[in-house]
Amino acid sequence: GTGTERNLENSFTYFQKASIGDPGDVAAQFELGTLYENGTGTQQDFENARYWYQKSAKAVDHVGAYMRLGHLYESGKGGDVSYYNALQCYKAAGKQDRISG
Repeated sequence: GTGTERNLENSFTYFQKASIGDPGDVAAQFELGTLYENGTGTQQDFENARYWYQKSAKAVDHVGAYMRLGHLYESGKGGDVSYYNALQCYKAAGKQDRISG
């Protein structure tokens, strides 16, 4: 925050805490997936990135989560390559009509 030192490990911990539960905070779940995918505040872990993107995507049809999840399926990061699953994710994102960047 403003006036404090940046601490990525603490940020990771806070996103983790917010993500857990039923249903958990969907925005935090997406951010947690991003942190795992990029290795920010934690060790890079594509399998966990897939998990959190999937949880976020399914909870509220999160466009960004579907797009990132599709990319991971397409590239094989965090598991097997699955063009079918990638296509399904991209289609789900497209149905939301809010795709950007």
